[in-house]
Amino acid sequence: MLNRCHRLLARRIPGTSQTCRNLFLRDKHSSAELHDDSSRTITDFLTPNRVDLLNLTLEPYVPQHTIGTRADTLPPGFHFIFFPTSTSELETLQDGYEKHFAPKEPFKRRLWTQGTLDFRGEGLKLSEQAECVENLLRVEGGENKTDVWIERKMFNSSTSPEAENWSVKEIRCLRYLTDLSREPEEPATSSSISAAHHNEPILEHRFTPTQILLTRFSYLTHNFHRIHIDRDYAGKVEGYPNTLVHGSLSITIILKVLQQFHNDSLAIRHARYVMYRPLYVDSPVKLLMYRTKPDRMRVRLLNSSNEKAVECSIWHD
Repeated sequence: MLNRCHRLLARRIPGTSQTCRNLFLRDKHSSAELHDDSSRTITDFLTPNRVDLLNLTLEPYVPQHTIGTRADTLPPGFHFIFFPTSTSELETLQDGYEKHFAPKEPFKRRLWTQGTLDFRGEGLKLSEQAECVENLLRVEGGENKTDVWIERKMFNSSTSPEAENWSVKEIRCLRYLTDLSREPEEPATSSSISAAHHNEPILEHRFTPTQILLTRFSYLTHNFHRIHIDRDYAGKVEGYPNTLVHGSLSITIILKVLQQFHNDSLAIRHARYVMYRPLYVDSPVKLLMYRTKPDRMRVRLLNSSNEKAVECSIWHD
């Protein structure tokens, strides 16, 4: 059956069954069955007021405490507060996050480990309706973990909804752990994103995330994963010392600070990030920004122990 599916997909024969596609998406080490692996389209209205609310939420944690001039396009990273996927409490699991794309097999921890962002054209226009087409890319299995890769393509509804007419494309990897007795391994990445630096940072910024920050961001993104908002759950169930900073919040702050540093003149085209360690509420964070090439920046977030927690490489015009 699997070989036949590969042949059908290779020929791009129309009408290939969902069963064939699902088998093709899973690697030879993964037997995980997902609650729902179907594609979906999420429609949202890109209201400028919601952008203002995110700017107000980030204001105490970024170097320049000004909102600035309102743009007519969505700033890089701000798409995280639009296209909410959690709909009903009936469709969530114990950790407060949705079932869609999650393994049916019991797991004890869900982590956002890495991803990429691509921006092209004039971006997503504010004060317009937009759509996000979300697809399962692949499922990768291994001892103690299942990695689920998801692709999201976003475009204004006034644009022709062809597969490649996107303005923002995001790929994210969610890791599901079945055993908390062992230290989680660092995300596997084929890039040189973690190469050592020999130059001095062009910016160093420190901030301390609070529970108010995390709660406000959770409401803006409609993300109620309990590790971000419920300290008792984070500690007693998943064994964390405190609630965790969202992966998407870390990337949003990185891109916001980068844009501020360049007075909103930077045209970001691609970003690739890896989450190495958690960042916690009430624990200081140090942001370091480096120039690595004329068209490339790298930003690191270090935890209170001066260990690398998040790293993001950014390509720009």
